[in-house]
Amino acid sequence: MQGELSAHGYTLLLACSQYDLAQEYRLVRQFVERGVDAIALVGTTHEAEPTALLDRQRVPYVNTFNYTARRRANSVGPDNRKAMRLLAQGHRRFGVIAQSVQNNDRATARLQGIKDALAEAGLAIRPNHFTEGRWSIAEGRALFSSIIARKPWPTAIICGNAYLAVGAVLEALSRGIALPGDMSIVGYDDVEIMRELPVPITTLRVRSDEVGRRTARYLIAAINGRPVDIEPECDVEIVERASSGPAPRSRHAAARHRPKPGV
Repeated sequence: MQGELSAHGYTLLLACSQYDLAQEYRLVRQFVERGVDAIALVGTTHEAEPTALLDRQRVPYVNTFNYTARRRANSVGPDNRKAMRLLAQGHRRFGVIAQSVQNNDRATARLQGIKDALAEAGLAIRPNHFTEGRWSIAEGRALFSSIIARKPWPTAIICGNAYLAVGAVLEALSRGIALPGDMSIVGYDDVEIMRELPVPITTLRVRSDEVGRRTARYLIAAINGRPVDIEPECDVEIVERASSGPAPRSRHAAARHRPKPGV
């Protein structure tokens, strides 16, 4: 976003609300008081005041990192709900280490995508196979431990962000759980450590750089009163690595039914 804005003579100012909607409003108000040309908001969950203020002051804004068709006119990013639906294939017992959904519509959409995909297959997440945390590796380890405290284990665990997935994989390896022989673990988003672990992690990669570029182009066009000519939905890529595979039962069944040579 910064690179695209700089190329057109604009400067990027950054503030973090820490998922606090009241804090988000204070930051938006401060930016408007300082005469910013436009604002990019992360997500679509906001209190009424920030967007009402922006509309009154005629400051262009766009919601980022959570595209939905119903908000196509002012959103840029991945369809988080649709993206997570792509993962629910091949296994029957799923665990979920979710990122907290408090004031986080991206995490909410990812979790709903998982539930919808499982429901279509006649499946559901068992209560003891569901945990929720924030974003740290340590939390990922602790939450994974709580899921495997009782058997039967899920054969696949879906994690709501990269760091929760890293923690889950590290804890599984420390306990001698074979990945993907005993269990598959997949994550969301992609950070360098996911590729460098002893068992690299399968994940859904969001092209954050492309979201940033398209967001900047959207705002530049809005500032200058030009039509916004960008594709608002950004693709999500499934990156298959060694942490995931067929469910153990499916793999064994396939081995039992494999024809002998010459038969």
